Amino acid sequence: MSTQRLSRRAVVLLVVAVLVGTLGTAAGLRVFFAAEDPRPLHGPDSGAWLGAWVRSRAGYSKVKRQAAILHLEAGIGRKLAIDHDYVAWGDPLGWQPAWDLQNGRIPLISFGSQGDVREVAHGRHDAYLRGLAAQVRALGKPVFLRYAYEMDGVTNVGWVHSGRDYVAAWRHVHRLFDGLPVTWVWSPNASAFGDPSRDVARYWPGDDYVDWIAADGYNWYDCRGRTDWKEFGDIFRAFYHWGSARQKPLMIAEAGSTEDPADPGRKAAWLDRARAALKDMPNVKAVVWFDSAKDCPTWWLDSTSHAFAAFQRFARDRWLTPPAPPQ
Repeated sequence: MSTQRLSRRAVVLLVVAVLVGTLGTAAGLRVFFAAEDPRPLHGPDSGAWLGAWVRSRAGYSKVKRQAAILHLEAGIGRKLAIDHDYVAWGDPLGWQPAWDLQNGRIPLISFGSQGDVREVAHGRHDAYLRGLAAQVRALGKPVFLRYAYEMDGVTNVGWVHSGRDYVAAWRHVHRLFDGLPVTWVWSPNASAFGDPSRDVARYWPGDDYVDWIAADGYNWYDCRGRTDWKEFGDIFRAFYHWGSARQKPLMIAEAGSTEDPADPGRKAAWLDRARAALKDMPNVKAVVWFDSAKDCPTWWLDSTSHAFAAFQRFARDRWLTPPAPPQ
């Protein structure tokens, strides 16, 4: 901490803590500095943290969303290590990150999608972004931040423009959050890593600006007219090799599979093979599932009883149950 500049809030807390005597022991010091430790999360020594974005079938209200997350956790018999939330461009942080931290989960906050990166790089949205940074500071504990994810997607060209524009925006946003307890997650589509024509490296902000490398990937069979069935290992293999070469922790930030209407057990078998494939990817330190019906009605983890039983096996595997970092 001696090399880090304390925030105004941290200074105030330090003075108050000294006055009330909470820092009279080494334990007191650890508690204080853990609250706003700016170092990034490094992931478990072995295995991977399990997370999910959990949509409610009953609506998006706070009560319904919380009930959906708790229902999934009850079904798998464990707490999620990471809870994923999407913050729409222009919206505040919302209730979910604080609730997750209170309940022992690490928030993964995806934000910045649809925010024109040229405007961001030129500071036109600094008031909004500084507001988000203040809300993150108020949490006082480490979170994952995933800015402007899936930037390589063809439908995102209108707000991403180019790799150079994207990198300039990323670095600008990174500076606005400087010194906060955030871990920066850079997250293209998994398919971009295996496609030379998409040149994913042009979006790379630089080693000093990224803490974790992530990818989003799905088995799209029988969705949007797709007829190719893709295994989990095949979807993420190119990403794994690219990311591992940069010696950063890796995250699978979105993943899921549809069902095969002709084979009720095929998705369950896909999940079982995904569990095995992850053990051959030791640099993947977190895997976050997409439990929703967006785009494809069978993305749900409980799309069939067979599929959910396979996800229960996945969630209870010792590889996916390393301890979360202390809160």
